[in-house]
Amino acid sequence: MNTALRRILAILLALVLALSLAACGGSRAPEPEPEAPQETRAPEVIPEEPEPSVFETLADWSFVFSSGAGGWDTWLNIEPDGSFYGVFHDSDMGSTGPGYSEKGTLYLCKFTGAFSDPKELPDGSWEAKISSLEYSEEPDTEVIEKGQRIIYSSAYGLEDTDTVYFYLPGMKTADLPESYMEWISMTAFYGYGEDIPEELPFAGIFNPVGEYGFSSRSMLSTDILLTNDAGFPGLKNKTLDYNEEDGSYLCVDMDDAGLIEITNLCVYAPDDPDITEETGAFVDACVARVSGDLNVSNLAYWYGECSASEKLLNIDGYEPSVLATWTTGANEGTRFCSARMIHMDRFTYVYSISRSQYDELLEGDVGLMYLSSLTLAQLPWTEKDALSSAGQNGDVVSVILAYCQPAEGDETAFFADQAEIVHDYDEAALQEYEVTAEELKDGYGIFSGEVSFLTYPIPDSAPIYMLENGCTAYNHQYWHEELMTKLSASGKMPLMWLYLNDNAEVVFAYEAYFGDKSYMLNAGGGVSYDDAMAAYTQVLNKYLEAQTQGYSEEELDDMGFWSELMQSGWPTGTADDAVGYTLYDIDGNGIPELIISLYGYVKDIYSYNGIEAVYSYGCPYRGDVYICEEGYLHEIWGTMSSAQETIYRINDVTGHAFPMYEKTYTPTTDEPENVQCYVFTGVGSMEEIENIYLTSGDIPVWAWEWGNEITGEEYEETASILKEVELPEPELLADFTGLQ
Repeated sequence: MNTALRRILAILLALVLALSLAACGGSRAPEPEPEAPQETRAPEVIPEEPEPSVFETLADWSFVFSSGAGGWDTWLNIEPDGSFYGVFHDSDMGSTGPGYSEKGTLYLCKFTGAFSDPKELPDGSWEAKISSLEYSEEPDTEVIEKGQRIIYSSAYGLEDTDTVYFYLPGMKTADLPESYMEWISMTAFYGYGEDIPEELPFAGIFNPVGEYGFSSRSMLSTDILLTNDAGFPGLKNKTLDYNEEDGSYLCVDMDDAGLIEITNLCVYAPDDPDITEETGAFVDACVARVSGDLNVSNLAYWYGECSASEKLLNIDGYEPSVLATWTTGANEGTRFCSARMIHMDRFTYVYSISRSQYDELLEGDVGLMYLSSLTLAQLPWTEKDALSSAGQNGDVVSVILAYCQPAEGDETAFFADQAEIVHDYDEAALQEYEVTAEELKDGYGIFSGEVSFLTYPIPDSAPIYMLENGCTAYNHQYWHEELMTKLSASGKMPLMWLYLNDNAEVVFAYEAYFGDKSYMLNAGGGVSYDDAMAAYTQVLNKYLEAQTQGYSEEELDDMGFWSELMQSGWPTGTADDAVGYTLYDIDGNGIPELIISLYGYVKDIYSYNGIEAVYSYGCPYRGDVYICEEGYLHEIWGTMSSAQETIYRINDVTGHAFPMYEKTYTPTTDEPENVQCYVFTGVGSMEEIENIYLTSGDIPVWAWEWGNEITGEEYEETASILKEVELPEPELLADFTGLQ
């Protein structure tokens, strides 16, 4: 009963009582108790959820900046308060030196910072300031650890600006800066061609100063697919299943004979063992998923470091992964398995190769190479065909070993000279190539006979693996052209395994590794061992002529001839049996160097750069030099009052021996202040030196100049790992009649 109705009834009751009293003539009735006021309650208001801040939205995405080529990228994650953290890394396996010849050079930057002052712009993008950016290590410093040089750098993509722009999903791609779209088209939209989405499917970051673009992947989505962009020839897709409820999938590819089976598996597995702390248990779980209850043996895995290649542990878009190998079955049913495994965002991904013992296409290192080109990409399930590893260019009908160079006027074909591996026990092959077993280094040699080049076209999607940064895949016409440009500039003809289809097209290729036999140099038309020997023969004929004719120093100078032998009185003041020559491949490029010696001591070294014999190095008077592994020369020179040690390395492109490190000191005292050590400016700049030489024919002066001073301990750490090699006994120059 409401209050108004109560009041009406109370009034009526009072009126009735009053009338009753009046009729009876009685006294007044007592007034009723006043009614207590009734409380009124306002309707309950449910507060609206506040819109998430732009930083809270961006925290759901993991950002990456990369060109898609090479092994470099910068990734960063943003926290809901605007703070961020990330890592930049790049690697150069070819940049080696004493102490880091095994794993080359790594460029690394771990950074933290904060974005602030976000402001929404009229076009829907956001502007923010970089209020702080800090590095875990000082940029431009370096260390050598575990066979690798680490050069600490800055945060590539963020370092040159204090302002960035954020692009949220749904923005029109046509409205975004052209330079931003160029960056992300190489990675996030790779393979889309002209079909770029009208709306941005992810969040982005743009650096307006450097014009750098970051793409991203959602950390909330399940449409992350593990793909191998390099299709393997001869495979056909057998199974392709997707679970819409949890986002897991299974893709199986196989050749017709069942020799090769590739499984690409993703399972929702939030309870899987921790990949970092329980690696063994995690690997066991993954192996069980792809091998079932088969008898598994010889299981081995690598996580964090891998002797095969650091690249094998990194999947583009996420790192690191586990690399595992094992065996199933026995006897004729034996199969060899290898896989990459990763756990991310509650999902476990496994990409495994199972091959029969009778398979010859994926044996050896090629299987590991094929595991190095995986990518974790955020793709809609409509792109599920990307999960398959089936090649599109036909079956393999033959495999050849060949020295390869770009075809003239065609960046989509190899111009290749077929080669053969000859073992010291193969008498027929030894006779064919006119070589003895004793002449074969390590018991085998690579021979191509008479140079006979053929052209092998390369289809657009054929994968080519090169031993760069551990392993780099070139699996699209764009990257094919980039590879050919590199090969043309370097002058190298790498030794390649070429997988050919019935049209003699290269449907799969990878760089072979045979140590110092792995490539030769070209001079525009194909250069063989014989070309180098012909050039060295001309050099030795000049030495022989000078010695037999007894030329004076002035006469030699007029001829433009110089030799460190002249500092010891040659050619008139030395005996005929004092000067010798020998051949030895110092730099390991497959073409030996010519070494001139005096009484067995090295004096002059010549290299062949693909065009001519180059005077590479001369040992100074009162000096001695030791030939060391991996192209290093260790020179020691001095008098009673001063001395120095210099470490050189022969560059296989220019043919010159460049100084790397030097120590100067006074031999008669052990006082540390009398010791000074330096690094030369050529260290870390070999690629620039090579480019200058290839374009101009000149060596920059700064390549020979001292750079920064280093400590004695740093020098000794480098010098201590040099390993002297044993040279062949020299032949007498006086007996020279020609080189074989």
